[in-house]
Amino acid sequence: MSHSYVVYLRTRPSEPEVSAGALAVQRAAVQAEVGSAASIIEFIEAEGDSDDQDRPAYRAAWQLVSESACGDGPVLIIATREAIGGGQPFISDPIVLKQPGPEPSTVAEGRPPEEPRYVPLVIELDAPLHPDLSLIEPPAGAPAPICLYADPRPGQLRTLIYLCNTGSDILRDVTVHMNEISIAEFYRSRGPVEQWVEADDASVERWENLEPGSGLLLSVISHTFNDVVEGYVLRFTDAAGVRRKLRAISAGLSAASGGGAEQRWVAFRPCLAEGGSG
Repeated sequence: MSHSYVVYLRTRPSEPEVSAGALAVQRAAVQAEVGSAASIIEFIEAEGDSDDQDRPAYRAAWQLVSESACGDGPVLIIATREAIGGGQPFISDPIVLKQPGPEPSTVAEGRPPEEPRYVPLVIELDAPLHPDLSLIEPPAGAPAPICLYADPRPGQLRTLIYLCNTGSDILRDVTVHMNEISIAEFYRSRGPVEQWVEADDASVERWENLEPGSGLLLSVISHTFNDVVEGYVLRFTDAAGVRRKLRAISAGLSAASGGGAEQRWVAFRPCLAEGGSG
């Protein structure tokens, strides 16, 4: 079944160059999602500097998609919620169109109940307006020799998590297992962190080397879905040729949940020393 699409895009006229770039990124993300032949109606918001903004384009987009009375109506696409330039992220709750039951008077009068209103399908693309750097130099203040660094990027809705080598020696044959569980499961868990991090559904990243004074991008944490704990199990060969295994969790990173930058670092804790490759 083919759909038509109502697309909500955002601009920032006070920063025209940044705004034009952001609009191009949003349109490219939409085209990648639905294809060039899709039927698209755009609603473009011109954001100001106020945090408490009236959003006529957003309301108009919702109005259009909600006018349909059946499941094959238009789909609403929100291209991104990231801040544009010096603006604020778009964090407004969606306009919820509930499906009410019949009014008591219609039942009493014997009239058929009204049809429930259609709740539109919404697609969130999370188009990135700011590039995610895969390699960084760790900022000053990182604990040595190995740690996680959370780059909160003020005004954004995603935190970048980096594996940082702040020591003086190169790390070789680097492997990181990553996994997540809910906060409730984490506090109920009785086993070691590596038990759930290294489960069958874990993500695995590998690098040949991690140079001193460098950080590699491990993962991206959304501020809008921050009810999980991410775990990391790191294996590497140190300068003495010893295979090491360390662990860390994101729970100590207040910056990873958008809560501020006062805790951007988490040091890795040892699990055990390993012989051979891992």
